[in-house]
Amino acid sequence: MAAISGIQFEKNAKGENTYVRINLKKYGEKLEPFLHKIGISTISKTEDDFEKEWKNGLTGKELLNKVKNHIEKLPWKK
Repeated sequence: MAAISGIQFEKNAKGENTYVRINLKKYGEKLEPFLHKIGISTISKTEDDFEKEWKNGLTGKELLNKVKNHIEKLPWKK
């Protein structure tokens, strides 16, 4: 088997290939569909999730208004 840069096979005590180590920086984009299919989150998926959440986030003014409204509804003693 030819050696390929960024891919290493690991053998068991019998000399059989049991694991493969793959450089994700080099081959991650090509592996992404396979990893997604078996349910593994990839770095880019995590970044995508963050970006979606960030777009739906509150602005500073919206946050301030929500906090003020919440505080005004608290059962303060008068």
